[in-house]
Amino acid sequence: MVKRELAGVWGVGWAIAQSHLRFGFNIYDYEWDALVILDACRVDALRQVANEFDFLDTIGSKWSRGSTSKEWLDNTFVEKHRSKVAQTAYVTANSFARKLQWDKLDRLDYVLCSGSTLASSNFLEGLVKSDQLSASDFLYFDSLWDRMVGESSHHEIHPKVVTDRAIDAGRNTDCDRLIVHYMQPHHPFIYKDQLDDLHQNPFQYLDSQDARNKVWNAYIENLRFVLDYVSTLLDNLNAKKVVITSDHGELFGKYLKTHPVGVMHPNLRKVPWTTATATDNKTHQTDKYNIDDSLKEKEIKDRLADLGYL
Repeated sequence: MVKRELAGVWGVGWAIAQSHLRFGFNIYDYEWDALVILDACRVDALRQVANEFDFLDTIGSKWSRGSTSKEWLDNTFVEKHRSKVAQTAYVTANSFARKLQWDKLDRLDYVLCSGSTLASSNFLEGLVKSDQLSASDFLYFDSLWDRMVGESSHHEIHPKVVTDRAIDAGRNTDCDRLIVHYMQPHHPFIYKDQLDDLHQNPFQYLDSQDARNKVWNAYIENLRFVLDYVSTLLDNLNAKKVVITSDHGELFGKYLKTHPVGVMHPNLRKVPWTTATATDNKTHQTDKYNIDDSLKEKEIKDRLADLGYL
């Protein structure tokens, strides 16, 4: 109880402060035609595999707007950049992005604050700067996580689905900018068809160096897995300047294991930043997918649990 309330004090206080101070860079402060987000990708992880992919050059780094996806979303798509967002197509498999479609944005709905008294305070929520934009402010908004229906496990976050939808958006919308938000290398580590518990719940296996190495190796394999699809994307999209980056990193520590809001550790807050080019050589024909805007609450909760948010 006390631990939960203390977490709420930190999380709520940080959410209020960050909405006004906006620590970290905003993607719209830079010029790009397409932006690829590799969710929870650390700088050192991308550097580790960079020489395996021709499109990865020098991997720089920048301080992110968030240490969680929600913090990044809430402080990136804001009123200051309304005109640029209005010309942006956003294809995303991120679970928090679906909330941009809600009539009322819950600005204190952070995992760290869950169940705390302060997180339910209307007064404190009113102290958060209310300049966040919503899904309707984008030229094109495609949230896959809560709408994608399929037979395979984790289809809603599979990088092939994201790649196909992004290629279609690039070919069929008149956007000035395209954002493609993959969920990898974030767990679950779905590069394997059959997941064991380490791949599904990796942060339960960080108490020893040997176990941590196994988790790190699985995380790196998940990164390689998504980068193969990024390669396909870059060969089927016209974009003179493509930025490859992340919303936040990951900690993998014994005590701080994941990516809680308001943590300034560089492994979490610094994200990779590298550029590439893309040309639509039409080497890939996209598949069509079933979309359902009325998924049952139980299925949504199951998907949240798979990502470790419940």
